[in-house]
Formats: sequence, C-alpha cells, structure tokens
Amino acid sequence: SRTILLVVKSDRGHLVSFLGVARKLEAAGCHVAFFTCPSDASAFVAENGLRAQARFAAPQGVAPGPTTLAQQRAWADKMKTASARWFPRFIDDYMTRRLAPVIGALRGVIRELKPDVVCLDCHQNYAPIAAELEHVPWVTVSLDLHPLAPETLHFPYLDRNRDADATLEVAARRHGAEIRFRASHPISPRGNFVFATQHLMVESLWESTTLVGPATTWMKAEDQPAFPWDKIRKDVPLIYVCSSTVTPFEDDVIGGLVRALEGVACQVVLEARDSDPTFLATLPEWVFPISYSARRAVLARAALMISHGGTSSTYEALAAGCP
Repeated sequence: SRTILLVVKSDRGHLVSFLGVARKLEAAGCHVAFFTCPSDASAFVAENGLRAQARFAAPQGVAPGPTTLAQQRAWADKMKTASARWFPRFIDDYMTRRLAPVIGALRGVIRELKPDVVCLDCHQNYAPIAAELEHVPWVTVSLDLHPLAPETLHFPYLDRNRDADATLEVAARRHGAEIRFRASHPISPRGNFVFATQHLMVESLWESTTLVGPATTWMKAEDQPAFPWDKIRKDVPLIYVCSSTVTPFEDDVIGGLVRALEGVACQVVLEARDSDPTFLATLPEWVFPISYSARRAVLARAALMISHGGTSSTYEALAAGCP
C-alpha cells in the first residue's frame, strides 16, 4: 500500500479540512502520516479515530497563528495597511531563517517514513522545498479560492500574497529547490487540488489544477456519532449554528443569536464545545447544545446554517444543499 504524508498547518481549522482526505485515504488502504508545524496534531489524530502517525516541528521563532478574535483582527489590519515592501521582507526572513529547522525536520520525517507522495496544505509553503530536496513527488491542496481568482481581482490579502511570490521563489532557491509560487501558493507540476466547484470559477484555473468539490469531514456511516433525533421536532424549521474551531463564538454572541430568534418558530442545534456550562443552562428549551460537530448528520435536514463563514462549515453546507 502507498504511504501518503500530509503536511498541514497545525491550526485546528486546517486539520479539520484535511480530516476527510485522511479518512478517505485510510479507507482506500493507504498508510497516512501527518506532519504539522508548530503544534503537535497527535491528539487531533487520535480523537478522530485515525490510524495515522503524527510528527511535528516547533522551532523557536515559529508561533501558532492568531487564536483569538483580537489577534485575528490585528493581523487582518496589518495586512490591509502594510506597505508592498513589508510582506516580502517578512516572508524572506521567515522562509530563509525561521523555517530552516522545519525544512530539516520534515526532510528527516520523509527519510524515516519514505512516503510515495507528500500532499501539502498550500499554507505550508516550506514543504515542497523538503520534498524536492528528498526527491519525493508532491502535490498541493488549497483551502482557499486563490487558484480561482482572476488576475483582475484585487483586495489587500490577495495582493500581499502576490507581492511575495518572487521572494518565496528566491528563498526556495537559497535552500536548493526550484519552486514556483502564485499568490504565495506553491505550484506543483504534478497536481494541485482545490476544495471548490466550477460554479465558483470566473476564468480558467491555474495549470495542473483540479477542482475536487467541498471539503468535508467524511467518515464511514458506522463511525458517525449517533445524533439524538428523538429530541428534534419535525413541525418547525431546524437551524444549525456552528462557529470556528479556532475562535468559537463567544457566549455573548450566542446569546445575541438566541435573542434574535426569539419569537421565530424554530429549533436550534448549537455547536458549543467551548461554552460555559452555566451559560448553556440558561438557554431556552428550543436551543439544543451539543459538544461535538454533527454537521454531516444535521445539515441534510436543516433549513439554515448560521456560521462564522469558515471554509469547512461553508463547504459542508454547500455539499448538503443547506442555505
């Protein structure tokens, strides 16, 4: 059987997007392993029933991404106001100096596990350098829609990523690898996969790129958690509320949603794994909180999903045909 090494950003949102990929590969008989940076994903792998091995690197100077709403807003503001020269300088320092130990660690894992293919999260743009230096084929998976963006489309985040392409290519060359980048995404000559459909396209795709449909947390039917349908009414619309796995809705946001729905004849299933139990006890009886994701089961019957607009939740709603 083949061995597939998934190189994924260790933020939970990225791991969740690769969950369906890992499950399908294991169901097809492949050996799967994860490499993450800068945090260990072994607990995530275990809690989701994967057999995959997990390796990680946490070098000094490489921190996890923003984990609070305040941090995310600060980073977004910096990207909006940064000069065209700041981001390439940041990328050059990051790729050349800070990520050098990560590239070395990943090369060691590749030599240890001998994968047939390295499949990388496009946000892990150091990974193709390690794969090239170890002479292992690599492909990319894009969690955003940059490969679909026409050249005439401009907004700060996309433009800053485009500004860094030449810098990334020079940084890769310093490590001894020739990698092409577009909007900071490494481009594999063997294959680039995007969680999207042709309905979202405006112009032609990047070369060697394939649309594979929505990202889902696919699992075998027998492995899906049983949902207590006996507690769900059939005479009113069902609304599913979910938020980011990185920065979940705060209790005051949930409270605002509940107040907005007062007087509406409906029932709400609320993902609330991080909410205060004392707060949950104050919710009305038509709000049904759960501590796990039941999207796959509930979205097929829900009249509406309310979310933070993240990649995984949006794609799962699209796949289920849920507004």
